[in-house]
Amino acid sequence: MLVDKNYTDAHPEHRILDRHRMQGTPKFVGEAPVVKSIATGLAPGLNLETTIPANPKIVAAITRLHEIKELHANWDSYGSQAVSATSFRPALELIIEAVHRCKEPSIVPLAEGGIGLRWEEAGKALELDVQVDEAVEAYAEGVEIDEPVNPMSIKEAMELLVRYCRT
Repeated sequence: MLVDKNYTDAHPEHRILDRHRMQGTPKFVGEAPVVKSIATGLAPGLNLETTIPANPKIVAAITRLHEIKELHANWDSYGSQAVSATSFRPALELIIEAVHRCKEPSIVPLAEGGIGLRWEEAGKALELDVQVDEAVEAYAEGVEIDEPVNPMSIKEAMELLVRYCRT
């Protein structure tokens, strides 16, 4: 589970999503599971909590996000912005969902300071661009879904991602 108390205090609707995900967790017989908290280092207080070893694909994604975090303004020599700290939590939520449902995305910095997530395979593609204001711009191709309405919320982007993974 992704945990960020400052974020959930500011976005109470996300507490419901976290509680919903918790309802489906497996039950353990015997000793209570040991919960590990893994600091992502991406933003203060942005941690992963897990009872199992972290998925290597999620670890690789966090490593890529750290590479992107190190980019300074004008990293593309065309006046780009440094990636905003507000982009990391929504991007990481989408990445974790993708790894659990289908496959990890390619992760790219956006010139406006956001983070782009890209999936492409056999005749279909999905692009989700997490903006500095946490809104998401989406583009989908070859997927049986309605044309995305942009910008969208993280919840709507998550639903789009789930539909992409199902097709």
